[in-house]
Amino acid sequence: MNHLAFDTLHFSDRMKAVGFTNEQASEQAKVFVEIINDKIATKQDSLIITKEIEQLRGDVTKEIEQLRGDVTKEIEQLRGEVTKEIAQLRGEVTKEIAQLRGDVTKDMKELESRLRKEIEQLRGDVTKEIEQLRGEVTKDMKELESRLRKEIAQLRGDVKKDMKELELSLKKDMKDLELRLTTRLGGMMFIAVGAIAALVKLL
Repeated sequence: MNHLAFDTLHFSDRMKAVGFTNEQASEQAKVFVEIINDKIATKQDSLIITKEIEQLRGDVTKEIEQLRGDVTKEIEQLRGEVTKEIAQLRGEVTKEIAQLRGDVTKDMKELESRLRKEIEQLRGDVTKEIEQLRGEVTKDMKELESRLRKEIAQLRGDVKKDMKELELSLKKDMKDLELRLTTRLGGMMFIAVGAIAALVKLL
C-alpha cells in the first residue's frame, strides 16, 4: 500500500504554535500520518472495492428479485385469503341483513297490530265519551229550556200585570185630564157667555 506524502515537521510546528509541547506535537503528527495511510486506498484497493461492490450489487439485485417474487407470492396468497374472507363476510352480512329484515318485518307487524288495537280502543273510548257528553249536553239543554220557559212565563205574567196597571193608570189619567178639560172648558164658556152678554148690552 502506498503512503501519502505528509509534512510532519510543518504539522508539528503548527501544533507547538497553539500550545502543544515538542513531544506532544511529534506524537500527534505520527498518529495523523498513520490514520491517513490507513484510510486512503490505492488504485488496486479501488479495483477490489469496485469488484466487491459489483458483486454486492448482483447479490442485492438477486435478493431483491427473490424478495419481489416472495412478496408477490405472499400478496397473491393474501389477496386470495382476503377475497375468501370478503366473500364469507358478504355471505354473513347478507344472512344477517335477511334475518334483520325478517325481524323488522315481524316487529312492524306486531307494532301495527298493537296500534290498531289501541286505535280501536281509543275510538271506542272517544265514542263513549262523545255519547256521554251528548247526553249531558242534552240534559243541560233541557234544563236550560225548562228554566227559560219558566222565566218567559213569569216575564209574560209580569208584563201582563204591568200592562194592566199601566192601562188603569192611563184610564185614570184620562179621566183626570177629561175632568180638567171639562172644568176649563166650562170656565171658558162662562167667560164667553159673560162677554156676549156685555156686548148685547152695549148694542
